[in-house]
Amino acid sequence: MSQKILSFESFGITDIGLVRDHNEDVWAAYPEEGFFLLADGMGGHACGEVASKEALHILYTLFTEWYSSGQTVPSKAKAFFEEAFAKVNGQIYQQAQRDEVLKGMGTTLCALFFLKKEAIIAHVGDSRIYRYRANQLEQLTEDHSLVAELMALGAVASAEADSFPYKHILTRAIGTQPQVEASLATIQREPEDLFLLCTDGLTNYVTNIQINQIIESYHSLEEMGKALINQAKQNGGGDNITAILVKPL
Repeated sequence: MSQKILSFESFGITDIGLVRDHNEDVWAAYPEEGFFLLADGMGGHACGEVASKEALHILYTLFTEWYSSGQTVPSKAKAFFEEAFAKVNGQIYQQAQRDEVLKGMGTTLCALFFLKKEAIIAHVGDSRIYRYRANQLEQLTEDHSLVAELMALGAVASAEADSFPYKHILTRAIGTQPQVEASLATIQREPEDLFLLCTDGLTNYVTNIQINQIIESYHSLEEMGKALINQAKQNGGGDNITAILVKPL
């Protein structure tokens, strides 16, 4: 039995930034199904763009087949995303092995799916999902990166993270290894919640405090999204920047 909710306000935006010569970020929003996702490709040349586009295409194809079954209760939804991320990873990895030009390509992958009272979050890599509730921004995902793991172990202090020389090394990505384990969680939803999905082109240049301030400063999701992109570019804009803002109604 489906628990979906049918009404969302959302706004998605992507920007090439000030340094890159092409955009390897991809995002998609399916508000009629309560499904939002993004990916940040890597691998050089056009490889990253191929990986990110393929990841979203494969995941949404798997999602539509599962969603049509109507079995969208929390436990089944979580199990679906665990299996689906593994399938996406396998297909991207095999594609890279078959094509010498694409060898080494990979991507982050981040998904948010809403049920009636809950939401499922799933991710691999360092693209993030935040929730803004009661004037407070909360990061719901943990980066799959070397610096994040060292911080968790206490080997790197949070104040040293921005200058850490291997900050951009991921410990998990879609398509770079034969297998990968996605991080998944079921969270409770409240009526006034606002969600943000974003790539590291935003979070490497805009602090959580700045994100919180921007959300508080604007009324519309479009204004918030554009302000986040502008802030990232003002702070350097050294990567592609993508953000999706979602408010269940």
